[in-house]
Amino acid sequence: MDPYIITVASEKGGVGKTTLATNLAIYLKALAEDLPVTLFSFDNHFSVDKMFRIGTGSGHGTVAELFTGRRIEELTELGQNGVEFIPSNRQLSTLRDMITGDLLARTLQQSRGGGGIIIIDTRPDLDIFTQNALHVADRIIIPVKDTASLENSRYIVDFATTHGGGRKTVRILPCLVDARIHFEGPFKNALQLLRGYAINRGYRCYEGHISKSSKVESLNTNPEGRIFPVIHHARNTDVHLQFAHLARQIIVDIKDTSERRIGQLRLAEEEQHLRRDHALQQRIGDLVPICPLCSEKIVDDGAIAAVGYFWVAHHEQISGYAHDDCLASLLSQTFYPTSHPGDALRELFHETTRRDHFVLQRTQRSRNYPQQEIACYRFDPAGRLLSQRTTEDATAQQWLRHCFGGNLERVADGFIYISHCDADLPEEALYPEAERARRELFTRIETQLL
Repeated sequence: MDPYIITVASEKGGVGKTTLATNLAIYLKALAEDLPVTLFSFDNHFSVDKMFRIGTGSGHGTVAELFTGRRIEELTELGQNGVEFIPSNRQLSTLRDMITGDLLARTLQQSRGGGGIIIIDTRPDLDIFTQNALHVADRIIIPVKDTASLENSRYIVDFATTHGGGRKTVRILPCLVDARIHFEGPFKNALQLLRGYAINRGYRCYEGHISKSSKVESLNTNPEGRIFPVIHHARNTDVHLQFAHLARQIIVDIKDTSERRIGQLRLAEEEQHLRRDHALQQRIGDLVPICPLCSEKIVDDGAIAAVGYFWVAHHEQISGYAHDDCLASLLSQTFYPTSHPGDALRELFHETTRRDHFVLQRTQRSRNYPQQEIACYRFDPAGRLLSQRTTEDATAQQWLRHCFGGNLERVADGFIYISHCDADLPEEALYPEAERARRELFTRIETQLL
């Protein structure tokens, strides 16, 4: 079974988020001793390490490695009270530009079976790390201590609705509630006010709350440099009873949740791969099956032979492949004449064509004449025009006729786009990512050709 994932998130600092995450892990472990409970934090402090580390070891890795493909069980270490944790990393923000919103999900999909609970403490910011944590959560707990933090909750709720498990996964929990504050009117105290405002906005709230407590706050400061848990050092406070009540609610939620978010994401990814494979087979089936120059068969029974170039007719959306030698010979003999095969200059030209893009197009001035003139444009990898050559050679005309089903008139104002492809993986040119990149390139090319 996949783990049940709890993400504690707030865009406002100072609401008791880390205190909630760390102590909740201990109370859950105390209520369900046979369940693995794992905790890690994306915040840039080391509260998790200070509370749970046994001894002075440095661990097997840090939370940063969750985004490099390492499995979660390779990073955890057993901590105090039987809670497993992954050490924190103060330099996590340096990875921000390299991370996508589903990278953590991919790592957790490969994690150990056996269920268990994972608690993720997040930064006070809806950054890419928090987004990853919200994306995988079965339950999102938003601690709020005032109306400002409650107002900020809407951004997390919106993200969960569109990119997470849905609005139903979110629960508001009033935290650091000061029982000494009272009001005149329908809301008698801060707890009633926060719960009333939350319900009025359509948010679901946990039963109960976490009170403000000077005793609990004192657990973060001591000569040992550790952070002590409520369950052992503040059992005589209301906060102890409140954490126990909250943990019992979550245990009930876990037992009532048979389908985990990670399992849903895994199934969705598998279905996406199936759709992608089906779409790829359709694209392969639509390809022109022969090389336009030598007419040798390239595509056969859904398989693509080792080739060197991919081509596509811009307007007609007809596409296919060409042999490396065929296309290189056309370019070097017809448009960019070099010496005989094996000549060093020709080999150098062949090497440079592997990184550039080429466009073949019938010239405007030859469209009403029986003798057709074909232009070859050469673009660098960024789509900037490098050179233009023209020819009336029959081989170039043959290429265009083959690409447009034997009728040169179908070329109209379109062009044939040609680029080098990986001979070991020619179908990569048919992937959606490659198509998107080509569309962007076509826009830059059209601007320069018109």
